[in-house]
Amino acid sequence: MEPKKNIYNQNLNTAFQLLEIERLCLNMFSSYIWQSRDISSSRVQQNLKLALMAIYTLERISGIYILNNFLEILEEAISNNPHIGDGRFLVEHYILPKLKKSSSI
Repeated sequence: MEPKKNIYNQNLNTAFQLLEIERLCLNMFSSYIWQSRDISSSRVQQNLKLALMAIYTLERISGIYILNNFLEILEEAISNNPHIGDGRFLVEHYILPKLKKSSSI
């Protein structure tokens, strides 16, 4: 009987992780933040953090790695702040270090 219980627990855990991804995505797209004039604004950075958390969760449960694709797309988002450059630089140098420091991703 023990193996069935273990499979059930794994499926339940995966289901909760998928729900967490859905929650993160809904929060990320539930505002007009994406219409901001600059990718380096604090609200856009918060949404990028939510996107990264969803990506890391998806990668963990699926084994499919999409972070690099996401970062390549963000290279096209140029900041008005010359110190930021583009969205990839923003994520790699500002958001990811804070996210890694504050959680166990």
